[in-house]
Amino acid sequence: CRKNGKHEGRKNRARPGYHEAYQSYLKHYSGIAFSVYAGAIYAVHNIAGDTSFTDGSLAKLEATFDKLLLPFPRSFDSFPVHSWAQGILEAPDGKDQEFLAVDAFSTYAIKMWGKVSGDASLEAPGNLQLEVTARSLQSCFLLASDKNVQPSNFVGNRATGILWDKKVYHSAYFGDEIAYSQGFHMLPTVPSGAYIRQPFSLSGGFTGYVYANLVIADKVGAIESHAFFRKQTDY
Repeated sequence: CRKNGKHEGRKNRARPGYHEAYQSYLKHYSGIAFSVYAGAIYAVHNIAGDTSFTDGSLAKLEATFDKLLLPFPRSFDSFPVHSWAQGILEAPDGKDQEFLAVDAFSTYAIKMWGKVSGDASLEAPGNLQLEVTARSLQSCFLLASDKNVQPSNFVGNRATGILWDKKVYHSAYFGDEIAYSQGFHMLPTVPSGAYIRQPFSLSGGFTGYVYANLVIADKVGAIESHAFFRKQTDY
């Protein structure tokens, strides 16, 4: 965090707005997912046996998912079967969900940490939560032409944008460009993205926003394109 141009670090983490995971909201799943997943990858490739990085990731995971204070799912809601990005503070339209890929990625990160660390108590519920999250996102957020969960004149957007308790708006908090409202659901490009996204959500004119996602809809075409661009850089 920064204040008056100076890095504040974590000394003000108890104050609203200063914590890296927004303690006044429920974005904890995006705040810890990247560190935990990085720790899992490091553990797999850590030939030298250095445990400092993975120990730090484990400490962060345990602190964030304190079993005495917080449930394993954290911001996951078992009624709509997905996480909420915010919802502790009162809002006119209720809780909202924004970054679909990050929602699934957070659970995937925990699943992978459980796998590489041999902790079945993390891997098993991670698998289950990832499965139900994928079904929910495919049903309510990534809109195929035959979906009836949103009005027929809205389904053509193929993605919700921001979904609140009371409304849905095909936009993003940082702008109304279609590249924003489509693209922020695609990032980060990680293995769990191929699990939650279906080919229809990357066709019909949307393949150009994040080209790396093309592999989900057209694996052969993506490989050919990758080979083509690699060839150009060889000269």
